[in-house]
Amino acid sequence: MGFTRPSSLKPVLFRTRARFNLRFHFLCVTKDEVIEPLQSRGDQWRDNCRGVNHSFPGHIPHERGDCYVRDLMFMNMLNGDRDKRVYIGVIKKESGTELLPRNHYGTFYDTEAYLVYSSSLSGQPAGPDVIRREIKENGNGEFAERHIHAWAGERSGALAALALRRGTQLAAHLAAPVVIHRETATKETPRLLSYFRDGIRLLRSSSVAAGEARLYRVRGRRPVLVQLEPVSWSQLAADGVFLLDAAPLLVLWLGRAANLVEKIFGAKFAYRMARGAEKGITARRIAIAHDGYEQTLPASDRALLDALLELRARVVRPVTPSAPAPRPARLYRVTTPPRTAPLTLPSQRPPARLEEVRRAPLHREDMADDGVYVLDGGVRGVWAWVGPSAGGCAARSALAAARGLCRARRYSTAVSLVPAGREPLEFAALFHGWRWADARRDSRLRAARSATTKLDAVSLTTNSWLAAEAQLPDDGSGALRMWRVHRCGEAEVKLMEVERPQAAVFYSQDCFLALYTYHAPTGEHSILYYWMGGSSPNDLRNLGAIEAKDLYIKLGRLPIQAWIYQGKEPAHFLQIFKGRMITYLGSATDYDPSGRRVVAPSRALIRVSGQYAREARGVEVRGGAVEGEGEGEGRGSCYVVREGARVWVWCAATATGDEREVAKNMAAAEHTLLMEGQRATCPTPGVDHHSDSCCSARTQRL
Repeated sequence: MGFTRPSSLKPVLFRTRARFNLRFHFLCVTKDEVIEPLQSRGDQWRDNCRGVNHSFPGHIPHERGDCYVRDLMFMNMLNGDRDKRVYIGVIKKESGTELLPRNHYGTFYDTEAYLVYSSSLSGQPAGPDVIRREIKENGNGEFAERHIHAWAGERSGALAALALRRGTQLAAHLAAPVVIHRETATKETPRLLSYFRDGIRLLRSSSVAAGEARLYRVRGRRPVLVQLEPVSWSQLAADGVFLLDAAPLLVLWLGRAANLVEKIFGAKFAYRMARGAEKGITARRIAIAHDGYEQTLPASDRALLDALLELRARVVRPVTPSAPAPRPARLYRVTTPPRTAPLTLPSQRPPARLEEVRRAPLHREDMADDGVYVLDGGVRGVWAWVGPSAGGCAARSALAAARGLCRARRYSTAVSLVPAGREPLEFAALFHGWRWADARRDSRLRAARSATTKLDAVSLTTNSWLAAEAQLPDDGSGALRMWRVHRCGEAEVKLMEVERPQAAVFYSQDCFLALYTYHAPTGEHSILYYWMGGSSPNDLRNLGAIEAKDLYIKLGRLPIQAWIYQGKEPAHFLQIFKGRMITYLGSATDYDPSGRRVVAPSRALIRVSGQYAREARGVEVRGGAVEGEGEGEGRGSCYVVREGARVWVWCAATATGDEREVAKNMAAAEHTLLMEGQRATCPTPGVDHHSDSCCSARTQRL
């Protein structure tokens, strides 16, 4: 059977006990370099692999003798994902193949090695969460950018070289320009980290029993969670963020010099680890300990922390000195001495030599098309570049020379092999005035997309690009049912259906469920929104989450679930209410003790934000300054004032026309428009007929 080489556009991750999965496939390579699928995703996988005789082209020799490398599952995966965006992952171990579930993506162990294959449009994001789509490489438009990352843990041993060799074999099979990266633990390239939206986790394959404490550190602006051993004060530093995972408690320890970004990611990691099986319901408590203030923790938390770290022996490493300025980039040419014998074994070949060509600033003209070069970028990595006219074995010698330079300079940065014509942005940034060989990144040659203003359900369903840009599955004209989570007792709630859901009345201390159904060419579709007010108590949110799950099961698990918070509503949720969603302070029971109705208060001051219906929202404010004097958020704002049946719309002088139209639409009744600084007739007796004075008096009364 012949090979079909994919022109895929999405990343692939391998883990060296190789694992593959249609989007994130994991396969395993044994010591003898023979790939055998030990685990599959069911009978369909086995049927696909049975009877297929794929192999890498050519006879691949290595030091233990000659053999053919067979990779049934991997070849099936590549043939199935032909001409699509692909993201595949493989793990290399010594025992066999494993297929990891999706919740293991981004987890790396220090005794294993991984391969990550990524293919995407140039300049476009890649990763397991990117939507797969077909790409046609015709040479006149966009081109695929392919990357293979060989990642090895600190204790992976011989698997590191094995993973790199499997990466070069994969590149040979693809028969397309591929950039090969040799990654090292804790020194991953920004491109590899960008594949994982929630960061990566570097764990230790140790003998820590279940229930014992574990210590982690959060590093970098692209979050990396690194497990540390042993659990002691010697691991903690004043400029770091650490997570102590004990069975009953999670302790987030913040160094006094830690940066804000790492603190934010540390809190996110702690929340994910504390979250139980039910999404959104916290199963374990989280305690935040600041550097030097551990004694201020509650007594129970302090006792647990003292049992693990012994607070009396507290010693924290000082702030790590800042890294020196990066060295200027240097360009070397790789030269290979001539052979002294007609037949030379691979182990007897003389090593390649590096001749310095130039130091920064570098230009493309410094590299000849028939040469092989090594670029020393310091902390920005070491790059091996192969010219378009170089020999067939040039890539192997270039990568070996780059690795030799890293060993000589004692670098721990990544080593990358770059083919001519497919240089990534990270490589081109090291040169002055780099000119691309094609029009991939020339925005002037890209065809402009046609502007589409029609936002009905049919066009949004058939045009996926338009739906993604507008973040709307339809135009919001479908059927809507709403329920309010009503507390009946200490641990008992029930759902009270809202009689008029299109009134768009919400309260900050309540939680609501909204079931939206719309018609598409493929049939009826439903979305189940769970809205949580900003001031709603946590126990009410947890009980509402259980009710949302029960309702989802009753509906046959058909709707798409979406959990949203006050102030973070997506565009489609706001589009359902036609730009009239208002969140009032308090709870619905404040105006109807029975809880059977959700009505708006008779008097309210509402601040309006947004310029379109799909981003318009109103929030009740009390005691705020309408004019915005002394408050930055009041500038350029619009307000709606309601008192009984009378409605006023007040707009600041800096408000745009779209903002004024949104405010008038939210008033949804006969209203009086008042502009800042404009005199108008004020219906309030005893107040000067000036719009600013009128609204100020109205605000004081509210």
